[in-house]
Amino acid sequence: NDAQGGAALEVYPNPSNGLVYFNTGSLEANASIRVLNVLGQEVLNTTVSAATSGIDLSSAAKGIYFIQLSTTTRVDTVRLILK
Repeated sequence: NDAQGGAALEVYPNPSNGLVYFNTGSLEANASIRVLNVLGQEVLNTTVSAATSGIDLSSAAKGIYFIQLSTTTRVDTVRLILK
């Protein structure tokens, strides 16, 4: 059992042109990904599994976003720049 609760969320490439991939370490079955803009408005909310490797934000406006990974044991937030 990993005492640190798994690796932190890594998002790449960053800055991105819209296709965003993530490395989440060991994911629980019911993890969710939320993407928020700088105003705190939700742009995307989806459930992910260990098999999910990325999301498509190419239809979102260019700017700064926050990707939030939530599991039953932790919440990781990463800043993402869409260019």
